[in-house]
Amino acid sequence: MLSFPKWLEAHHSYDNPDWDTKFQPLKKDDTFRVFHGFNNFRDAYRAAVYGLTGREYADRRYSYEADNNPYGLFVTLHLKKAGDFTSGVEDQVVMEFNARESDLEAPVWPGGSYTVQGQMAQYFGHNMEGKLKRRQRGKAAQGEVEDFLKRYPDQFQHIRQSDDKYKANILLNSSEYQALFVGDLNPKDIAAFHVRPKGYNYKDPFVRLSREEFLERYKDYKDEAPTFNPYNWPRPPEDRMFLPGEEFDGDKFMQGIKRKYRQDPDKMLKSLWGIMMRSPRGRKGYFMDTFQHLLWPKQYAKAMWFMKNRYGKGEE
Repeated sequence: MLSFPKWLEAHHSYDNPDWDTKFQPLKKDDTFRVFHGFNNFRDAYRAAVYGLTGREYADRRYSYEADNNPYGLFVTLHLKKAGDFTSGVEDQVVMEFNARESDLEAPVWPGGSYTVQGQMAQYFGHNMEGKLKRRQRGKAAQGEVEDFLKRYPDQFQHIRQSDDKYKANILLNSSEYQALFVGDLNPKDIAAFHVRPKGYNYKDPFVRLSREEFLERYKDYKDEAPTFNPYNWPRPPEDRMFLPGEEFDGDKFMQGIKRKYRQDPDKMLKSLWGIMMRSPRGRKGYFMDTFQHLLWPKQYAKAMWFMKNRYGKGEE
């Protein structure tokens, strides 16, 4: 006997939404068309070639956002809004892709909303104290949305019927229509790039290009780190052995180590594993320092298990 799901996932795609847009409730496993405006052309080009992840420490433009929301790629449902965050001195690029609801998180801010120009920035702080304050602020924000809905019992049904009301309110009922993408995006999963060359009047429209068309247009671009900061974030992804959303594969990992370092991968990795076992920072900290330029976050855990099962306690 065939069994059918109780619901079917919905895809949400809005053309520059506004206050009178007919939004649908946000449900788990729904997908959304989202946009991200790049402030740095190099990051757009690297996304097209290598993909990206929202699980790494983000290269924020403002220090307070690096504190308030240290992880995730800011995305919006609104193409024109995304264009507001593009570069003013380079070709302007907005990336378009589809994101699962589970890969979107609602940002949080100490003052309840993002810092506007001229406003005093607020900070959560670092380490466990900062994490605790962010968590507390998130819970408070959920309660504030519940109180808001009580004041308008006949309105905002799309928020009221959503599974995560705070996330829905940030994404579907705010001026920025935004969220944080905390998933992994492979290059082939990028739907399009919207491009406007530098020097153009901001009223001119963006031109929509496929990923292949984007790479063809910028085939002569030289992806080089700035000379004043060769260790800049985000780290250059060209050495990574997998795609951002790819599952870890031990054989591919070993072959990549051999190809890059031209030595016996077992001997090298066994030695490194032994050092990790004795590291004051612990295995996780040493592993991150050693392999974050070779792997994406999705592969970290399985790579550690692979090495643990292969080398045990490492060299004595």
